[in-house]
Amino acid sequence: MALDDSGIMLLRVPQRHNRNSLHRMRVQELVQFKVEEESVSIQIVQLNDAFVISITDREQAQLQQLAVAIPTKYDKMASSTTLVNPTLDNNAQKMAKLLATKTEKQVFVTYDLEKESLFHPVLVKTVELLQSMNADNPSR
Repeated sequence: MALDDSGIMLLRVPQRHNRNSLHRMRVQELVQFKVEEESVSIQIVQLNDAFVISITDREQAQLQQLAVAIPTKYDKMASSTTLVNPTLDNNAQKMAKLLATKTEKQVFVTYDLEKESLFHPVLVKTVELLQSMNADNPSR
């Protein structure tokens, strides 16, 4: 593993056709902010064609709920499913679906917030972070 000049981690991953392809992985530092007097943390890992996003209000992130969404050519909204611990609110799945639709990339979301009222402000903040990551690296 090596870092390029912009701090992006370069990984050599064997592939079926080209065993020396470089894949980029970029980790957005943990962003913490307050919403309705709750401390919320968001961490984003950017891969070539995907994002892994962790959202929590705890000091130690836990995998309470994990969902994935991927854009499809058959529908304007991304297809999504909950992989770990589906619940009635399915906030991880909703978040993944909206972010995959917005970014047109596959999105994995682990969502560990209990207050329903935090969903929209956290969604807005996550979109801002994704846009700033793309502004910092426009070739993606």
